[in-house]
Amino acid sequence: MQFVQHRGGNRLEELRKLAAWMLIYPGLLAAAAPGVAIAILLALSAVMAIGAMSVRTDDALASLLRSSTPDYEDYARFKRLFPANEHDVHVVIRGPDLLAADNLDLMRELQLELQLLGSVASVTSMFSMREPPDQSGDLPPLFPEAIPKGEGLAALKEKVKAHPLVEGRFLSTAPPGEHLALLVVNLQRHFVGTKGLVAAVREVETTSRSFLSNPRLSVGLTGIPVMKAEIIEASRRDRVLFPVLGFLIGAVVCLMFFQEMRYVVICSLPSGIAVLWTLGLFGFLGIELDPIKNAILPLVMVIALTDSLHLAVAARREHAEGKSPQEAAKIAVKESGSANALTAATTAIAFLSMNMTDSSLISSFGTAAAVVTAFAYVVIIAAVPALFVLLAPQRRMEARKDPSTETVPLRLINRTCGALAHALVRWHRPIALGGVALLLALTAMHLKVPAYYRLSDLVPKNQQAATVAKQLEKRLAGIYPITLMVTWPEGLEISSTRVMSAMADIHRASEQTGGVSNVWSMETLRRWLAETDHSSNDDFRALLSKMPREVYARLVNDAHRTALVTGHIGDLQAREVIALVEDLKQRLAPVQATYPEFGISVTDLSVMSSSRSLSIISQLNYSLLSTITVDLPTIGLAFGSLAAIGYGAIANISAVVAMGALLLVLGMGLEYPSIIALTITFGLTADSTIHILNRIRLERARGATAIDAIRTSVERVGPVLLLSTIILVLGVSVSMVSVVPPTHLFGKVCALTLILALPGLLVLMPSVAMLIAGLRGTARKGLSAK
Repeated sequence: MQFVQHRGGNRLEELRKLAAWMLIYPGLLAAAAPGVAIAILLALSAVMAIGAMSVRTDDALASLLRSSTPDYEDYARFKRLFPANEHDVHVVIRGPDLLAADNLDLMRELQLELQLLGSVASVTSMFSMREPPDQSGDLPPLFPEAIPKGEGLAALKEKVKAHPLVEGRFLSTAPPGEHLALLVVNLQRHFVGTKGLVAAVREVETTSRSFLSNPRLSVGLTGIPVMKAEIIEASRRDRVLFPVLGFLIGAVVCLMFFQEMRYVVICSLPSGIAVLWTLGLFGFLGIELDPIKNAILPLVMVIALTDSLHLAVAARREHAEGKSPQEAAKIAVKESGSANALTAATTAIAFLSMNMTDSSLISSFGTAAAVVTAFAYVVIIAAVPALFVLLAPQRRMEARKDPSTETVPLRLINRTCGALAHALVRWHRPIALGGVALLLALTAMHLKVPAYYRLSDLVPKNQQAATVAKQLEKRLAGIYPITLMVTWPEGLEISSTRVMSAMADIHRASEQTGGVSNVWSMETLRRWLAETDHSSNDDFRALLSKMPREVYARLVNDAHRTALVTGHIGDLQAREVIALVEDLKQRLAPVQATYPEFGISVTDLSVMSSSRSLSIISQLNYSLLSTITVDLPTIGLAFGSLAAIGYGAIANISAVVAMGALLLVLGMGLEYPSIIALTITFGLTADSTIHILNRIRLERARGATAIDAIRTSVERVGPVLLLSTIILVLGVSVSMVSVVPPTHLFGKVCALTLILALPGLLVLMPSVAMLIAGLRGTARKGLSAK
């Protein structure tokens, strides 16, 4: 590795050495006074344990959507004016003949029972519906107090099926042998705020299942609150499961390779402390865990474990060569400590780059992960030397062969890396040229990977909310609404002729938009009245005045002169939703021109989340680019070498573009968890690059030629890198046991990218470095000959 020569270079080198010494000084102190260091760490851990007990969990959906864009302002206004829609739990009842008298009685009693719950504000179903006004202007209930029998029941069934707000909305009687009914349960917001969303959903579910005693009837829950509750419960399980599994995996791998319990403790205990400190920090700062932040726990575990591994192996090697435990620990800190500090810096930079997004969810994840990465470095640099001094054999060992050959797994890894190093010396030229060509091809494929988002992909698969949602989408309107919010000027009201004319045109435009089905609004009621010879404005006003308030509040907000036109769309990808919205807006353009004083905005969760997620994915792509442009110069500055920047680019970018190419081949897109995973694994791969470059620097300082230094780095760092990669892959794979799709996808992409990074680190980068070293040597010989 060639150092850059420039004016003031000595001064820069002195500053680098001073910074490195300051970063490793805690490790030197810990090696000198191990008992004191461990006592301090345990005392701080006891404090952090108190904070860990107060960590809370969130579903993260609101944080994902929040922004300062006009679209979000429309969505926030929609939620503020019509808050009931966001708190709806859909209780779905299935059975062979739900319109049988006994089933109708049972379902109506269930509605009354649900309305008495403290967690419920209101219940809306077909039992809430009314008939057209009678001669006295009253709106009799659709279902009489006593359900009739015989011909009366048959007439009631026909009346129910003909009602515009029942069949296809609250009831599905097709196919005839399998009916489906819907009760929309609006949760009490005060109850949710005090006792939690999970408790509210559980109370509704428990009551529904216990009350429907008929074995021929089945009940299930879905809706946004149910989805959020499932995410929160899964995140709580992940919070406990991830650290435990990660710790066990790391301990088993260390035991398998070292076959000495002392090294399991030296490597695993600091990583456990790092996770505890992470949870404690979250608890004290009030940072809530969510499906994305849950991934921080296995990340901290494996980052701490691999850094511990580098220090422990270095100390073990020095101890085997005859040094005392204290001397071996100090040498390991001096040789590997600064590299660990640099790896912590590059990883933190990768995390901090996520602050380039305007999503509070992503930016808070990046900031929190960067802070705990620094915490993990402090724990590792202090704990590993102290534990090594306390646990390693105190007698001086006679100098002997590297003890990593003592165990069969490590002997196999050592021989593999040795054979690879010698093969690279012989074949580095074709490997370098072919590898660079392949890298360019993979980069071209990576750039073609499209962004991808689907709202249903946030919900745990094969669980109640997702399963029941599919039934609703197939049989009724579904749970993915698209809403038009219509606002009229002062002096008008919902029953005004101009308002109703505008609502009719907007309703019609929505119905004519492909992909939008089951549209309903006040225009739906007006059409129904017209079909029953009640088409006058007085009839319509009478209907509005006597409608159940919970139904009316879902359609109109008189105080803010706003009404809704709501349609439903399928479970579409984000780009399909955006295309549908654009088509709808084009159809609304003539309506807007006819009613320029009216405000018309298209919103709802499916619309907002689609546009927002594509924006976040685009921003995350820029954050990945910024990570690359900052991390690589940081490596070059740390080593004082322009060549280090190039070598780092080859090793680290190859992993990212290889994963992107794999996604393209598999027909998958770039989702926001995927890009977060790519950004983080770029930082983790940079860690491995730093350890290789650091070994090359040390070998060159000892007088080795460039090619010999590169070969030795593959032989000596390669085994540790392979072992640490195994731990990293297994550690982040813990996230794949989660039922929450973003968390699962994050772990999968991380694991695959780390595996794909190995060829770049151990094959392509050393080959290119050897090729350049050979060309430089040839050039020098040519100059000498001249």
